[in-house]
Amino acid sequence: MSFASTLDDRMFDFHSFYDTVAGELPNDCIIAEVGVANGASALYLAEKLHSQGKVFKLYMIDNMAYGGSNQLADIIKNVQRSGLGEFIEIMPMDSLNASTKFNDNSLHFVFLDSSHTYPMTKAEILLWLNKVSYGSRLAGHDFNETEGKEVLGAVTELLPREILRPPIEGQQSFEPEQFLQVFNTSKGLGVWSVVKKFYFQFKM
Repeated sequence: MSFASTLDDRMFDFHSFYDTVAGELPNDCIIAEVGVANGASALYLAEKLHSQGKVFKLYMIDNMAYGGSNQLADIIKNVQRSGLGEFIEIMPMDSLNASTKFNDNSLHFVFLDSSHTYPMTKAEILLWLNKVSYGSRLAGHDFNETEGKEVLGAVTELLPREILRPPIEGQQSFEPEQFLQVFNTSKGLGVWSVVKKFYFQFKM
């Protein structure tokens, strides 16, 4: 039994998505989960990567708004007990400030599961997509019509279902391609995801 499976995972219903992500990520990857609760989902991904023999750096980012010092102490304890502390850095700060600590195009995966409000989700997408490298994923939780309605609104406003790569003059034209992907989760809360393309531009 993995350590992550022993933790309270009531807010973690995207195991299959993280299985997919773990398989896609390269060795020596740099990843961030924003909004980590007690660390169950982040540690699940860390254990998956470690079991595949991959070296990684995982940043666990949370403003500790709901649990304060008790939440931070719980996360630290869980990271230590996982035995994977050498691969993990805890950042007790809000999402937008945390994004400024990373260079553009430097991360291989970012997962957003923080405020779930429309304005904050929109701001997060605008900032964090810059930090993800081309060909890597930015994704987030609670893409649904009930608990995640504001997330859904922000995501669909900024990230189209399809994008069209501009033609190469005199050489090649392209068909529309899927950009925004939606993944079902075990509790129906949903995950959204995009793979960053060099020819995608936000339409503000």
